[in-house]
Amino acid sequence: GILVAVAVPMYENAMAKTRATQLLTAARQIADAESRFYLESNEYTEDPTMLDIAYPLNSAQTQFEFKFGACDFTYVKDTTPRASCTLTTPHLTLHQYIGKPRLNCMSHSDDNYKGDFVCQELTEEETPYKSADNMHYFSSGIVSE
Repeated sequence: GILVAVAVPMYENAMAKTRATQLLTAARQIADAESRFYLESNEYTEDPTMLDIAYPLNSAQTQFEFKFGACDFTYVKDTTPRASCTLTTPHLTLHQYIGKPRLNCMSHSDDNYKGDFVCQELTEEETPYKSADNMHYFSSGIVSE
């Protein structure tokens, strides 16, 4: 019983980190595809079908869909464009910015910030840099190649 009480949370954390890492890889590939699209057309697109990557799309063809989350691209004039991915369990959101070596990871409170561990691992930050009522924010300037 003691072994199970220790092993199950460790297994859940490892699986959450693996899923988040897969989404982070997808976010970086989306950001790279957006950069290539921008180089060719001098604009960004929020239409994932226009990008040269082959992740599965949701039924509306507006997001890249995974068993454990989804990714899309956001560009608002006068802000830094970013690829965003949301992990469903634990509930967290990743933002990979284009043209900046920055990754934001936001752990949501609806599951008692269970994503904090994953965000800490991905960003190498021990504590949130900003806390809101419903999120903990972790940020990193590290972008792996």
